[in-house]
Amino acid sequence: MENIHKDVAIVTGSSSGIGRAIAIALARKGVKVALVARDAKKLEEVKKIIEKSGGESIVVAQDLMIENSVLSIIECVQKKLGAINILVNAAGRVAMGGIDKINMKLWKSVIHLNLTIPYEFIHYLLPEMKEHERGWIFNISSEIGSRAIQYSGVYGVSKAALNRLSEILDLDVSEFGIHIYSLCPGWVNTKLAIDPSLLGVDKNEILQPEQIAKIITDLYEINNYKLSTILKITPMDHNVSTENSTRKFFELNKHLV
Repeated sequence: MENIHKDVAIVTGSSSGIGRAIAIALARKGVKVALVARDAKKLEEVKKIIEKSGGESIVVAQDLMIENSVLSIIECVQKKLGAINILVNAAGRVAMGGIDKINMKLWKSVIHLNLTIPYEFIHYLLPEMKEHERGWIFNISSEIGSRAIQYSGVYGVSKAALNRLSEILDLDVSEFGIHIYSLCPGWVNTKLAIDPSLLGVDKNEILQPEQIAKIITDLYEINNYKLSTILKITPMDHNVSTENSTRKFFELNKHLV
């Protein structure tokens, strides 16, 4: 549990799913974690879990769609926990559909939350990471962002752009000892994903949030080498298809586009 570097992490989207699992896993490694999401009640539940295992965290309930929310979060965390050297961009929004069918309001909303908000956090946190020559930035992308999949729509575009942002950023800052990763998991068992039973798939056959969290903590503990910036993570069962889950998600949510 002891972390001699007293590392501090911001984890967006930490009230549920992948973000929640990552926040808990980092805290168990001794990292002080700022829990960021809109739902204060759910964040408090995560905080209690972390405290029970001896970890330290704070709740920062904030809607990332509100102007200047990123700077407000960063200032709050720095004041309460100190310098921030770990960023996990796990907050996101899913929107599927044909590109020509997506209205502009939805397009701007998804691009803002999935791409612009991660960039804002990176923009404001990088100077301090570079000064200390210590940092980790984990962008939670998607397999949908690593290749073109029909009906992936603005979500696919936003995640593809997040991957390219990660690659360029890695080239820019690797000399400063800052580690950049964009994780591209396939079908993960979260509330944002399609219910696997609708496609005749057992939920244990798809990826679990805790598996993604384990990869994050393993990457955090690597000191003497680095993996590729873009990391694709897929279930072992080849029948668990991202294409099929994406198509089904779109069919069930056409009314939202």
